Amino acid sequence: MLVAGMGTLLLAPSACGVIGWLSLLVGLLLAARAEEPQLRAVYGAQYGRYAARVGRLLPLIGRLCDASEAQPPAGAPDPAEMAPGR
Repeated sequence: MLVAGMGTLLLAPSACGVIGWLSLLVGLLLAARAEEPQLRAVYGAQYGRYAARVGRLLPLIGRLCDASEAQPPAGAPDPAEMAPGR
C-alpha cells in the first residue's frame, strides 16, 4: 500500500499527495502499535521473538526489542546487586 502510494506520488507529485502518503504512513504505524499488545497477549514470548526479528513495515526496519535480549542502559545498576539483603 505504501509502495503503491509512493509510486503514484512519484508519477504525479503534489502537496496533497505528500500529505496523503504521510497520513497513510502514520495511520499504519499507529495501527501496528495498537495491535501489538493484543498480539503479545495472544502469542506471548513467541510474538516477542518474531517482532525482534522482522520490521514493522519494511524488513529489518522498526524491529521491536525482545525483552529477553534487552540490554540495560549504560551506567544502569545491575538488578542482582540491588536485591534485598545485599
